Amino acid sequence: MNILSYNPGHDGAIAYLKGAELKVSIEAEKNSNWRYSPVSSHDVFSVLGEIDEIPDVLCTGGWWPREHRVLGPNALAGYRGVSGSDVIIERRRLMGRPIQYFSSSHERSHVLCAFGLSSLPKGTPCYVLVWEGAIGAFYEIDSALNIKLLADVLNQPGNRYISLYGLADPTFPKNAPFSRFSDAGKLMALTSFSKRKVPSAEEEKLIDLLLNPPYLEASLYQQLEHSPHFNVGLDDPEFRNFAGILSDRIFDIFHRFAKSNMKKGLPLLIAGGCG
Repeated sequence: MNILSYNPGHDGAIAYLKGAELKVSIEAEKNSNWRYSPVSSHDVFSVLGEIDEIPDVLCTGGWWPREHRVLGPNALAGYRGVSGSDVIIERRRLMGRPIQYFSSSHERSHVLCAFGLSSLPKGTPCYVLVWEGAIGAFYEIDSALNIKLLADVLNQPGNRYISLYGLADPTFPKNAPFSRFSDAGKLMALTSFSKRKVPSAEEEKLIDLLLNPPYLEASLYQQLEHSPHFNVGLDDPEFRNFAGILSDRIFDIFHRFAKSNMKKGLPLLIAGGCG
C-alpha cells in the first residue's frame, strides 16, 4: 500500500511511503526556511515530482476547528480525541483515480506516532505522555492499539512556559494578540541555569496564576505589571531561578499523577513539542 501523507499546520511536512519504506520526506522549515512554516505549493509539486504512481491513501493529521472554515467540511479531523471515531475515512478521487482519504485527530496522531517511532514491538502495552503547547495528558495503549485517555493532567503546558518567557522578555509587547511558539523551548532551556528551589511569597502567587487558569493569553500581563520578573530581561539570575522553580512545579504535577494512577509497570513514551 502506498501512502501520501501531509501535516497541514505549523511544522508542515509531506511524506510518501511505498509499502513499509519511506521514499520521500519534505519538511517546510528545512534548508533554513522559516520555523513553523506550513507546506507550500512548491513543496507539494516537489513531492509529486518524486513519486511515480498515484497513492492508494491520502492521509493528513487533524487541526483546530477554525481551519475547517478555510478548507471546508470534512477536510480534517479535529485537534482532540483518541478514539476510532476521531478520524475521517472516505473515498475520494485523485487525478481521475479513486483513493482512500484518511485524517486522524492531532492528539491521536501524537500518540500513535510516538508508538510507531519507538523500539516497542507491535502489541506492547504502554503509557504515553503528550506534552505540547495545548495538551498535557497521559494515555494507555493496549495490545490491540486501543488508546485510553487516562487524564488531562495539566493542559496548556507549553503555553504556560511561553507566558513566563514573555513576562520577562522586554522585547515582547505585552499587548500582543498572540504569543510566540519558540518561547516554550527557550524557557525550558533557561531552567538549566536555576540555582534556587524555593519560591518567594510573591513568586508563589505568580505560580498560582500561571498554573491555575485553564487557558492563558497575552492579556495575562495586564495583571502582572508589578511582578518581580516583569521585563527584567532573560539574563536576570532571579528570573532564571524562577524559571526552574516553575518548571519543577509543572513536572511535579505530572509525576504525582503518574505515581498515584499508573501502577502497571508499563513503558512510557513521550510525545509533543515540549515532550
